[in-house]
Amino acid sequence: MADLLPPRIRDRTVKIPFNEPYAHGLRSHGDELIDLCRCARHPLTAEMFDTDTLCQAVREAWLGMGDSRSWDRLNGSLALVAWLEGLLDERSAASGAGVPVIVGS
Repeated sequence: MADLLPPRIRDRTVKIPFNEPYAHGLRSHGDELIDLCRCARHPLTAEMFDTDTLCQAVREAWLGMGDSRSWDRLNGSLALVAWLEGLLDERSAASGAGVPVIVGS
């Protein structure tokens, strides 16, 4: 990939957060992201996240509060919620079956 990447990307030694594109995405889709969290159907979402806290974090990032490290964690959490919802959609489209959940004791 060295011949495909621009030198400023190829030669960097630290990760640079994408603050401006991320903030623009939050400003454009903040309501949708909050709705995704509030309407999440996968049972693991409720077990892994406090929905009110996650929605509050989206609102704060939407307003530009916090820093890029907290946005990274928020982004990972939102990606997981979206992925779990996608699993439900794929399984219900494929077989009409529910999602099995295994809880260890």
